[in-house]
Amino acid sequence: MKRGEYAVVLGGGPIGMLIALVAQKAGAKVLVSEINPFRLQTLQQLGLATINPKEQDIVQFVNEQRSGAGADIVFEVTASAAGAEVMTQLPRTRGRIVVVGIFGQPPKVDLFRFSGGN
Repeated sequence: MKRGEYAVVLGGGPIGMLIALVAQKAGAKVLVSEINPFRLQTLQQLGLATINPKEQDIVQFVNEQRSGAGADIVFEVTASAAGAEVMTQLPRTRGRIVVVGIFGQPPKVDLFRFSGGN
């Protein structure tokens, strides 16, 4: 993580919150995606930018924030099918994805995005 990078954390539970705070401390601009209202409020109180992906399209939001460039780094912490699906849609070209969540079942991942598609 470098100062000035744009990081997206998918999941604002305790581990996602810690990752977001560390990234923010490192100088990154951080966006945390979370659906739980209590967690959203806590994240905001900690000074973190948040988005509820059930209320707003996170891919569209990140593209608007980054003029279509995408995130420099995406942390997938939810271990959910939705998180696995969106994690490949968020990073910029040569961006990084860090899978932190432990999936109970193998997730469907769009590998086409890594081989020159889209």
